[in-house]
Amino acid sequence: MNDADVSKQIQQMVRFICQEAEEKASEISVSAEEVSFLPTRFPCLLGASRSFPMRSSALLAARSGRRAP
Repeated sequence: MNDADVSKQIQQMVRFICQEAEEKASEISVSAEEVSFLPTRFPCLLGASRSFPMRSSALLAARSGRRAP
C-alpha cells in the first residue's frame, strides 16, 4: 500500500468512528430524555429507580420496538 492508500483508509476509519460516536450520542440523548420524561408524566415513578429499575438499553429497546439485551 502506498502513502495515498494508507491516508485514504485512515480517513475512512475516522469517518466511521465519528459516525458511530454521533449515533451513540444520539442514543444517550434519547435515553436521557425518556428517563427525565417518566417522572413528570408519571409522578408515581418518582424514586422508582429502587423499585422499578430500567436500564437505558431497555428504554431504547422499548422505544425502537426491539428486545433489550
